[in-house]
Amino acid sequence: QVHAHSTGNRNSTAQNEADYNYRKDPELGFFSHVVGNGRVMQVGPVNNGSWDVGGGWNTESYAAVELIESHSTKEEFMTDYRLYIELLRNLADEAGLPKTLDTDDLAGIKTHEYCTNNQPNNHSDHVDPYPYLAKWGISREQFKQDIENGL
Repeated sequence: QVHAHSTGNRNSTAQNEADYNYRKDPELGFFSHVVGNGRVMQVGPVNNGSWDVGGGWNTESYAAVELIESHSTKEEFMTDYRLYIELLRNLADEAGLPKTLDTDDLAGIKTHEYCTNNQPNNHSDHVDPYPYLAKWGISREQFKQDIENGL
């Protein structure tokens, strides 16, 4: 699986998130990529599981991608949204996974919300990235279409 997240931090930059990921205890969670400020940063390994969704699908993770939540304009957001979609799709290709979003099939791209509601042994209440995407006018349907077809 490739897991799609948003940070939940309205004040951080991509570099802040990367620095945080590097210094915290990995057993408290980690991710492989962060998207923000017009760039993609790989901050952890892929194909190694991630402690990112708080349950049984941590070990299913090929990659876990965080989108920053500190955009101040639609233009800033859309620049990073395009990178986010491109990265999620590229990671799915790299892993040999279908470019599907939140389907019943174990393989594919899953939002943290979908994992929270469907994974075994769930210990998470997170619903990202949907609320943040909605703030900028990206509906669930649009996100699914963009994941499956690209931009």
